[in-house]
Amino acid sequence: MSDNMLGVREVSGVVTDLLEKLGGENGKEWLVETKRFLRKEPCWSRPSKPFSIWMTINVGGVSKDELQRCLEDNDSYISFGARDIMGKPEFKTSVEPNKVPFVLIKVRDLGFTKEPTTQELFNGARLAPFNLALCEPEDGPHLRLALTDQSFNSWFYIAMKPITDTGGVPNVFRVVRDTDDSRWLRARSASPDGLWSLWEEVVFRSHKI
Repeated sequence: MSDNMLGVREVSGVVTDLLEKLGGENGKEWLVETKRFLRKEPCWSRPSKPFSIWMTINVGGVSKDELQRCLEDNDSYISFGARDIMGKPEFKTSVEPNKVPFVLIKVRDLGFTKEPTTQELFNGARLAPFNLALCEPEDGPHLRLALTDQSFNSWFYIAMKPITDTGGVPNVFRVVRDTDDSRWLRARSASPDGLWSLWEEVVFRSHKI
């Protein structure tokens, strides 16, 4: 046997581990990355440098009803869909305000080369190496309040555990400034198998200190 060849005992454990991961909860992601590895392409992509903190704001300290009133008093509109999911039990607010750092990135910045599903995009195993985590639902309204200088005709999405609306559709928040200068908190369908464009902008919480 050549010195460069590995024995069965040396590789059997690695192969078994890989098969378990391929058959596990994140099997599709492992399959994609394994194929990249076999093609000698970069896999399990990491940013060349940590994502920069985009905004750090206080989140919490007001009830959901007070939060809606704050939006309305500050000339922000709430769409029917956004108001619907804000009224669901899954939408909770923190009693005490906390400073939270956020990162704004494009979907492709997480290493995706084709449109990911919501389940793939919000997968904690993919986010952890980037020091990112999903937002809390209350982050969307608080970011709408804080972002007074958002560019015209721009929007981004809140990466959060989707909240199912009255019609049975999972939704996340969308923070928008229209061409007429109106500022909106809207909702976007986010079913587990729904696809996301590589160019869409999404906000995550950051673990960076």
